[in-house]
Amino acid sequence: MVKCNLGCEIMNYVFSFKKSDIDLFSEHYGVQPEIPLDTRILMIFKMEDVTLTLYNSFKAMLQGKNAYEDYLMWSEILGFEITEETVPAAINVTADKQNKSSIYLTSSIGSDEVGTGDFFGPVVVASAFVDKSMIPALEAMRIRDSKLMTDDYIMSIGSKLKSMLTHIVLVTDNVKFNDLTKQGFNMNKIKAYLHNHAIKKCVKLVTTPMDHVILDQFCSPKLYFEYLNEVDTYKDITFLEKAESAHLSVAAASIIARYTFITHMQELNHLAGLNLPYGAGPGVDAVGQVLVLKKGIEFLSKVAKINFKNYERIIRK
Repeated sequence: MVKCNLGCEIMNYVFSFKKSDIDLFSEHYGVQPEIPLDTRILMIFKMEDVTLTLYNSFKAMLQGKNAYEDYLMWSEILGFEITEETVPAAINVTADKQNKSSIYLTSSIGSDEVGTGDFFGPVVVASAFVDKSMIPALEAMRIRDSKLMTDDYIMSIGSKLKSMLTHIVLVTDNVKFNDLTKQGFNMNKIKAYLHNHAIKKCVKLVTTPMDHVILDQFCSPKLYFEYLNEVDTYKDITFLEKAESAHLSVAAASIIARYTFITHMQELNHLAGLNLPYGAGPGVDAVGQVLVLKKGIEFLSKVAKINFKNYERIIRK
């Protein structure tokens, strides 16, 4: 269940767990759990971006900025179903203008990425242009950060959204990604290259007035441009944290990127002969070990990011 009042931004995600699952929680979060005085609560795992509370009733509650991402991850690992109730439709996407960012009602390009925290699958970057005249239509479609939407809903609107908006999508598959990391590229440098390339291509496609190019900030602007000092760089960029909330172009870009990522994951599932989980938790290691037994270690480089710690754990076992 998700409990949220109209206009809220922080949501709680509740699911059932078994006693044997506690070891998985402990291994994944890697922190010493707190044991509170409240006898209804077994323990609490507190991290910077998410808190997991385990109750004696064997209900677990996730709270915090990354709660929904972790909720999706645990649904994959523990096998519980995500229902339509988990779509945070109660978030007030048509809030009063004074509650929106100053650039919300502008015509802008937004750029976002997906797949950077997933062991399996590609890195996808999308840049999308939203003219201010299209904002009401996108609000009616409940467009928001893809992390706040179910994959089912993303897949139901992704194709339509792509047809509505001028956009560019770049996919770095696992073979290319692993080659880049061997050349010394870290994740942020790869993202910088992809965003720069996507933004330049998208800008060329836009034929109407454009106010901003907005990037969901993943490093300081100084470091971003240092990554790109050897290539032709688009420099008139507005860097924003939580940019998906600031302008619908970034939210739309995140949805298009997620839609593309899921499509590629479906292809990799077929290639692997099993369903490859999202994220980088213990459940991912378990599937990786099965995959090595079925296809061999070399196969991992075709479907996974081998610079992740998961790779070392998988081949060690």
